[in-house]
Amino acid sequence: TLIYNDGGGTITRTVNIFPLGPNECKNCEQVQNGHFEWFNSNPYYGTNIFNSGVWTNANSESSDYFNVNFFDPNYKVPTNWRTTNTPAYNGNGYAGFVTYSTINTNTREYIQSQLKCPLVQGQIYNISFYTALADLSYKATNNIGAYLSSTAIYTFSPFYLNYIPQINKSSIVNYSSSNVWTQITGTVSGANQQYIT
Repeated sequence: TLIYNDGGGTITRTVNIFPLGPNECKNCEQVQNGHFEWFNSNPYYGTNIFNSGVWTNANSESSDYFNVNFFDPNYKVPTNWRTTNTPAYNGNGYAGFVTYSTINTNTREYIQSQLKCPLVQGQIYNISFYTALADLSYKATNNIGAYLSSTAIYTFSPFYLNYIPQINKSSIVNYSSSNVWTQITGTVSGANQQYIT
């Protein structure tokens, strides 16, 4: 699950990649901690995405990690510094990231994780994740997507990454209201990708 922030807050939860086709592996999720349940930090203090165990930032900005087990009220679920009531889509946690900032309109936050194993060349994979507009956000956003790559991405810049995601919701996500999870899904052909951003 992913959260996006349009200058306010975006929440993301549950990232899944499943192979499709006659040799489909049932419930063979490729994303590690795709439900954002695990954490490796002291739950007494605020946290960033690194404390989710396997997720990292892809640029110099710092995406956030929220979990019901954290003691710091700024990073708890369902109420935290970006929302007054956004429960996790399924489970205890989610990631939060900024997609627009009034301070610098080119600033973006990204999360990234290594897959359990490389995607098999030519195999078709279903990618899906859920996003919610945090109720303390003042804008919605477009271009929420997933980019799969064979190497990790990292730049010291806080600005948007110049990659075209294979899965992308180019129109503004139609939220019926804040705190409602919306699924974004698509397929990608395996080409030994090992990372999802």
